[in-house]
Parts: sequence; structure tokens; C-alpha cells
Amino acid sequence: MKRKNWNKGFTLVELLIVVAIIGVLVAISIPIFSSQLEKAREATDAANIRSQYAEVMADAIMDGGSVNKDHKTYEAIPLRQQKDEWQSSGLITNLEGVFGEIVGDYPKAGGQAWVEFDSSKDYSILHYEDGSGSAGGSGSGGESTTTPTNPTTPTNPTSPTKPDTSKPDPSEPNKEPTAPTEPEKPGGNSTINKVENAAGTWPTPGNTGTVETGKSYKLPDGTTYIATSTQSYNQNYPAHYPTEDGYGWLGVKPSGTVISSDKVANGKLTVTVNCGDIFESPDGNFYVWKNSSSNSWGAPIDDQNWVKLIIE
Repeated sequence: MKRKNWNKGFTLVELLIVVAIIGVLVAISIPIFSSQLEKAREATDAANIRSQYAEVMADAIMDGGSVNKDHKTYEAIPLRQQKDEWQSSGLITNLEGVFGEIVGDYPKAGGQAWVEFDSSKDYSILHYEDGSGSAGGSGSGGESTTTPTNPTTPTNPTSPTKPDTSKPDPSEPNKEPTAPTEPEKPGGNSTINKVENAAGTWPTPGNTGTVETGKSYKLPDGTTYIATSTQSYNQNYPAHYPTEDGYGWLGVKPSGTVISSDKVANGKLTVTVNCGDIFESPDGNFYVWKNSSSNSWGAPIDDQNWVKLIIE
């Protein structure tokens, strides 16, 4: 009986097809892996920044005064990220909602960051540096560029009386009169009433929970504030009042003015907006202006200056 030899193997074409498929899979996976690896480095950098922020604020609460000026108390944090700027928009929003001011436009690859608390301004400051001690970002010559992001709200702010700008100043005959600020939208009081009625009670010490961004709360003195930053609290760390020194960025007091959606043209507001003003967007949602400075330009909704209201 003759034995058959089964020595058949892969052909050259089959091997080339397998190699080509492996090459395509590798080419697709490398950018995805690199992107996820960079995001992991950024998450580490952001966690280290928040850790130093917690230490600085704890010192400020316990001892008072400015803390970590010129990072003399805590060393600067070496950044692990290998690309300039944050690749994750979520990290940008999170950090800008915490710090009252950011020095340097963005973090630099191989650079460093550090946190200080300025008692004269009553808020914390995040510094980005390129590793040589100069502020990072696009400023020429390594000069520091300061970008206020969320300045503190004064204690128990009151809406100033707006001057009548519809008439020219007789002492300045050549000055053109400026357009008057638009009056409050009819029905604005009903919106304010909704905010007041939806206000919860500010948590008392000993409880555990979370103050949610966009919700309104009544302080013990009866004042209503809208939370502009989320903060967790428990038996050991009670929730800080928005009116406490150094915590003005935690909430904003409604000014009583409601801006209707018809005050938008070409994607920009046509009226001046002040701290605590509420804007009704075309989609029926409401947003409060949390910046302590007035503004008469730009799109009406952005994560940096507006907070979406949660009215239940």
C-alpha cells in the first residue's frame, strides 16, 4: 500500500494577505493607543494639581493669609503630558471651574504647574510654567499671561443702581450717548420666583451629600444663591457658604434681571450682562452669568461664564 504525503502549506499570496491585515490593524491601533496614553498622563497631571489645591486650601483655612506664593511651601508639579495644552475638554472645564485665576494660557509638555491662594483676592490661582520658571502658553519671551477665569463674587453683593445713559452728559458735549441697557423681560419676576421656590436648604454641619451646580439654595440668613460649583460635604468637611472669604466662586446671587432670548443677534447678546443676570435661551433653558465683571460681547452661552439652572 502506498502512503500519501500531505505536505501542503500556505501559499505566498495567503501569507501576504495575513501580513497586510496585521499591518492595517497595527496602523489603526497605534494612534488610538497613543491618544489614550496621553489622556492618561493628563488625568494624572490634573489629579496632582487638584491634590496640591486641596493642600493649599486646607492651609488657607487653618492659618489664613496667602499660601504657597512662588511655590515656596509646596514644590511645583512636574507635568507628565507630552503635548502642549489639554487634549481633554472635560479637564479644561473642571479646572477653570475651581480656580479664580489661571496664569499661563495652557500647560506645556515637560513643563510644571503649581497652586497658590491669594488672600488679597480671596481665591486660588493655578500657574502653568514651561519648566524654566516662566509662564507657559503663547506669550512671547516667556512672559506671564494672566487669564482670569472665574473671579470671586463679593460678599453679599447688591445690584448697583444703573445710571441713565440715554441722555448725553452736558459736561461732555461731543460724546455720543450710549444705548440704554434693555429693561427686564416681562415675566422675569416669575422666573426669579421659580428660582426662589426651587431653592433647597443649605446643608447644615453633620450631614453628608453634594451641593449641585445650577441648583439654588437658601442660606441661613434667607439669601438665595445659585451654586456655580459642585462640592461634596460630610461630617468632617461641611459645605462652605458662597459668602465666606475665599469661597465667593461657589455661588452667585440672582440680580433680579432676566434677559429674553430675543436679545441675541448673530450668536451674540445685544445687551450688557451683569453678575447674577439670568438668560432664557431659545431652547427654553435658563442660565445665570457667574462672572463678577459685566460683559457686552460674545456668545450668550459658554461653560466658563454661564451656569445652566436646574429648576425642578
